[in-house]
Amino acid sequence: MHRGSDLPVHGGRGGLTAGRRADDSEGRSMADGHDRCGTALSLLRSVLYDATPPAEVPPEFKDVADFETLFRELMSLRTYTTALSEGDLNASLDMRGRVSGALKGLQANLRHLTWQTQAVAAGDLTQRVQFLGEFATAFNTMVDHLQELQDQLRDQAVRDPLTGLLNRRYLAETMPRELARATREGRPLALLMIDVDHFKQVNDALGHAAGDQVLRALGGLLRAMTRASDVACRWGGEEFVVVLPGAPADAGARRAEDMRLAFQTLAFPDQASRAHSTFSVGLAVFPAHGDTPEALLEAADRALYRAKEGGRNCVRVAAQATSA
Repeated sequence: MHRGSDLPVHGGRGGLTAGRRADDSEGRSMADGHDRCGTALSLLRSVLYDATPPAEVPPEFKDVADFETLFRELMSLRTYTTALSEGDLNASLDMRGRVSGALKGLQANLRHLTWQTQAVAAGDLTQRVQFLGEFATAFNTMVDHLQELQDQLRDQAVRDPLTGLLNRRYLAETMPRELARATREGRPLALLMIDVDHFKQVNDALGHAAGDQVLRALGGLLRAMTRASDVACRWGGEEFVVVLPGAPADAGARRAEDMRLAFQTLAFPDQASRAHSTFSVGLAVFPAHGDTPEALLEAADRALYRAKEGGRNCVRVAAQATSA
């Protein structure tokens, strides 16, 4: 026996039609929402990637909660990062958050790095970068190489390439410092002016290669017989100058004599007609013979002239007639 149906009744055909309309409306709404979402994503991608993104949010999205705020923040990030990439390290970003904080940190590092690079360009090779990872390593390696190159150039500028001794330029730079220290400490300073005897004859008879051999040998001897605090220089040609800080006249004369005796015993087997060489020395002492570099050099030169006149291969002290 039929006791009534439990199925809902839609009012016949009219009810079925209304149901279909509702389903179609819901489907269209979902499709519209899907299309709108796709349009929104395309818009945001345009901000991030396109060469000319839209300047404003389209009207149909202005009613979407927070969408315009997101759009403007992405535009601000785009403008800011573009400025940084073009070298504008003064660009500003009015945003907070992890991404903007990281970008501002990068900007601060780049500004500091720019300052350090300018300092390096101005000659300050003490600068080192402690951030930016591999870039810091590359930057610091570059500065280290620049420092090495600067040291090499500095050494070449003040060193005589033939003898390995310091040169006249270095002596001109260091003498005022040495005299100032001697004055401050109340200590003497001896200056030796050395000239190889008959050097022109060596060049004329045996050639310049033989003369260079003599000069190199003298340079090596002076390096071996001077202290770290002494200054041994090639003054020019066959003339040399040795500065002995703290040495009075008698000590300076003894050391000059030791050098002279050592040099005359050096053998030059390639120079059959002249197996040995000698040199003469003029000695002046600060402050007795002068209190300026010029005065000391002039006094030592006069003493050297007397040594040459006295027979060569000897030591003469300024304003004295005694031989060492």
